[in-house]
Formats: sequence, C-alpha cells, structure tokens
Amino acid sequence: MGVTAAIIGIVHSILNELKQRIAFLEAKKSLEVNMKIEEHSQVQERLLLSVLPKYVADKVRMDMGVTKSDQFKKIYMSRHENVRYLQHKTNSPVDMRVGIHTGAILAGILGQRQWQFDVYSRDVELANKMESSGMAGRVHISEKTRLCLRDQFVVEPAYGEKREPALRLAGLTTYFITKVLVPFEERNRSLTEDHLAIDMQSEKEEGFKDMID
Repeated sequence: MGVTAAIIGIVHSILNELKQRIAFLEAKKSLEVNMKIEEHSQVQERLLLSVLPKYVADKVRMDMGVTKSDQFKKIYMSRHENVRYLQHKTNSPVDMRVGIHTGAILAGILGQRQWQFDVYSRDVELANKMESSGMAGRVHISEKTRLCLRDQFVVEPAYGEKREPALRLAGLTTYFITKVLVPFEERNRSLTEDHLAIDMQSEKEEGFKDMID
C-alpha cells in the first residue's frame, strides 16, 4: 500500500508539473507574440514617419478603417492659400506644379538600417512626366485620373502629350483642373485648425499613456 501510494503521489506530482510547464510555455508564447506585434507596430510607425510628416501621418491614422465611398473623397493636402502665405513670408516666387496619374505600383523598402519606402512602376514614371509637363499653379491629370474623379471637377484639355514624348508614346490624354463641382467636406477648414486638433489629440493620448505608466 505504501509503495502504491508513493507511486500515485509521484505520478500526480509529475502531472501537475507538466500542466504548470505547459501553462508557462503558453504564457511565454503569448508574451513573445505580443512583443513581436509591438515590434512590428514600431517598424510600421518608423516607415510611415519616413514617408509622411507627423501631422499628416496622425491624420491618416485617425482615418484608418473608415469606409470611403470614393477613393478621392478626401485628399491629405492643404489649400493653396498656404503657398501664398509662404510667398508672402519669404518674399520668394514659390510655386508648384501638380501632376496626377492613376495606375498600378510596386511598393518596396530599401536599406537595412536606414529604411526608405519607395514605389516603382511605369505608371509612377508617367506620373513624374505628368508633373514635369504641367504648368505652375495648375493641377495636371491624366485621362485615367479624370475617370476616377467621377465628374467632380471641371477640366480643360492640357495637351501634355504634345510637350512630353513619354506621354505621347503611352497614348495618354491630359487635362488641367479648372473648377471644383463637388467640394470636399472639410474644404473650409484651415491648416492651422487641423494642426491644433491633431496636437490636442496627441497631447490627450500622451497624457493618458503617462497616467497608465
């Protein structure tokens, strides 16, 4: 009887130790998964900030997961009045050309230590040609982009294909945007108001994080 009881006790002890070991390994695995998720989140954050300014990245992050009925419903760009302000403050003839083409891209990350996000494709090259063949102060778009805009803007022929051989070889017809027919929902909000709202949101999140820490 004594030997039997001893054997039963040893088996019971081994089973309990095995259960504890399994629980420990599961907890360790879960912790490793959480650490990997956190590491990937930090990598994504660094990649995002290497491409976009922080206030734009914050704005994009706030809109993540929101269903858009139109891919051009909201564009992360400021109004042209900010360019006028820069011209006035610097007393410099600051101006810009905007060229937009719609197509497929191949995205990639270059480098091992200093990561750099970049995009490649023939359509990316055509978008560059759209910008270089445009005019200062005008938005130069291709036929593909015009179709995606769904008649929300008034356009006029730009004849970019006559100024740029690459556009002509690609068979692109180009246009200048002249007027907005369907204003954006936030059209009347200034860049300063956007910055203040984002800064306040960031301060609240940082304060809440400090309280948790």
